[in-house]
Amino acid sequence: MRPMPTDSIHTIVTSSLSSLTTRGISKTRSLTAGSAMTRSHVLTLPSFRCASRFFLGLLVAVISWSQGALAGECIVGAVDTPGAAQGVAVVGSYAYVADGTGGGLRVIDISDPASPVDIGSVDTPGDAFDVAVGGSYAYVADNFSGLQAIDISDPTSPEIVGSVGTAGAARNVAVVASYAYVANEFMGGLQVVDISDPTSPEIVGSVDPSADITGVAVASSYAYITDVSFSGFKVIDISTPTSPEIVGSVQTLGSTPIGVAVAGSYAYIADGFNGFQVIDISDPTSPEIVGDVDTPGNGYPKDIAVFGSHAYFADGSAGLQTIDISDPASPAIIGSVDTPGSASDVAVVGSYAYVADASPGGLQVILAPCDVTAVLESSLPAAPHAEALIRSARPFPASETAMVPFWLQRGAAVKLGIYDATGRKVRSLVDGVRGAGEHLVGWNGRDDAGRSVASGLYFARLSWPGGSSVARAAWVR
Repeated sequence: MRPMPTDSIHTIVTSSLSSLTTRGISKTRSLTAGSAMTRSHVLTLPSFRCASRFFLGLLVAVISWSQGALAGECIVGAVDTPGAAQGVAVVGSYAYVADGTGGGLRVIDISDPASPVDIGSVDTPGDAFDVAVGGSYAYVADNFSGLQAIDISDPTSPEIVGSVGTAGAARNVAVVASYAYVANEFMGGLQVVDISDPTSPEIVGSVDPSADITGVAVASSYAYITDVSFSGFKVIDISTPTSPEIVGSVQTLGSTPIGVAVAGSYAYIADGFNGFQVIDISDPTSPEIVGDVDTPGNGYPKDIAVFGSHAYFADGSAGLQTIDISDPASPAIIGSVDTPGSASDVAVVGSYAYVADASPGGLQVILAPCDVTAVLESSLPAAPHAEALIRSARPFPASETAMVPFWLQRGAAVKLGIYDATGRKVRSLVDGVRGAGEHLVGWNGRDDAGRSVASGLYFARLSWPGGSSVARAAWVR
């Protein structure tokens, strides 16, 4: 966000692509079925109307890979685990990781987020898929071994004290008061387990036994579940735990809804190849999809955490996506951090997101939110005077309107233009005097002649009498 000549745009692009060629070209080729990909292909991504969603995901992924080295600016700490980290819960100074096959439950001391330490563990008889904590106990959804109750009063020496077999493969678990709600895949439905005595957990209710339930979240008198067999989302009345009842449902945009989080009047869904969806649950009997955004992952994101106006999306091979949900009808990806493995689950506490990152990866501690785009911009040489600032266009990428924010210390004659990767000016957005303060200018993805631009990476250049600065924009059809 500093004085920079127009031809520096080409320098930035060349540098980014050089990084991409050395670090991520094999990933890019895998997405293009082995076809050759030149630098020009990476930048322009030809528009195919029938595959717009694919190219949206591909564009985000390519940009993410080109910034891979910057992920270290966002990942502040990590500890590997012996299994394949699948689930995570955070309470106080500890993160509890469900570590898949052979890993059981791991207890990680996160009192220093930059140096997490694996301090205790206990193997479980099955495959630890998810974990929830209630009081001095952790409850592990242990695949075909059901629900495991683990005493964590001594974090260095967790101990299994009780268990109960569930109908199917226990994949996800939520704990509220004296009950655990277990999502069972492979025709298991949702089961309600009385955990008032953790040494003797007991199934007291169940619903939808023929369903493949992969995710569950509980709020107030309702459980919200994702059902792969139904390809959708269901609302369960649990006001009487012994007699749970389906009261509402809606089919999601994709066929593999996996994870769910609930905050206020909205449920947030991880829906396989169809990414992230927002469902209005203000009327639990009539849930309605109100917003969605595609994500660049491999189709198998597991879960979501909501904190304030952001949703944190564990997006499989694409790492952690940060999504602005301040407008539920228009969620937008505002940050992406690649992780070493496959991001399976996430918990957010304070300024950090804790990501269960399978094979390899373990537990990753990430600043929340952290936008590698902003990191890239801040890595440019500093301006001698903070006369003006410009930020990357949002959303990133955009498909309808890209909003370019900039700030002026004092009123000045400014020019704001959009340039392609070669440094050629595509569109003039501002040419005149603007007052001091913040400004937001929209770009509709067209050039000065009114023609639609190709999908790809672009640059917004702000110039004023004292200098110029460049930020990024991306467009996808």
